[in-house]
Amino acid sequence: MYDQSKLSELIRFARVDAGSTVIDVYPGDGDWTRLFSDIVGPEGRVYSFVPAEVAHFKNDPVGRMRTLATEPDRENVEAVSADLVAMPEAAQPADVLWLHLFYHDLHTALIQARGATAAQFNRAVYERLKPGGSYVIVDHAAAVGAGMSQHPFVRRWRRPASYWTRKAPCSRTRTIRTRSRCSIPRSRARPIASPIGS
Repeated sequence: MYDQSKLSELIRFARVDAGSTVIDVYPGDGDWTRLFSDIVGPEGRVYSFVPAEVAHFKNDPVGRMRTLATEPDRENVEAVSADLVAMPEAAQPADVLWLHLFYHDLHTALIQARGATAAQFNRAVYERLKPGGSYVIVDHAAAVGAGMSQHPFVRRWRRPASYWTRKAPCSRTRTIRTRSRCSIPRSRARPIASPIGS
């Protein structure tokens, strides 16, 4: 994953604390889900959300997250799966909605096959966030104007990941310029941290 100092920075940045509710979208191996579970503790909740659009993968992502939820001291983890845009019905309101290296996939035919678009997913996220909650995206950074030519299915990206957040209504935000670009309309998202590793 990342070294300990970068992990700590990301967790502080996302404002994951004891008692928080976190939705970890497309959790992969569950590393972030486990970390969030440890941090939020018994008073918190972590939804390991596997989009139905990828639930059929051979590595059985839903089964893996259900197994993770049965690990010792993971009573605060719940594995859920639904269409991306149905997420509001699949999980409780969250303090943090977390995407790690997945946002770019919202622009692929695989994810859009069931009708999900990045704009629809963003709306679903805002429906699920508590007031003041954080929508955190950690993803690759491509060259300006590269479009989908830089997607990992087409070509592996070599630039560092960067992270973005969007605060839910009624919260404070801060803005720091970053070199990366994101397809969320500017009126809805602001980069607030520099690319990881730079």
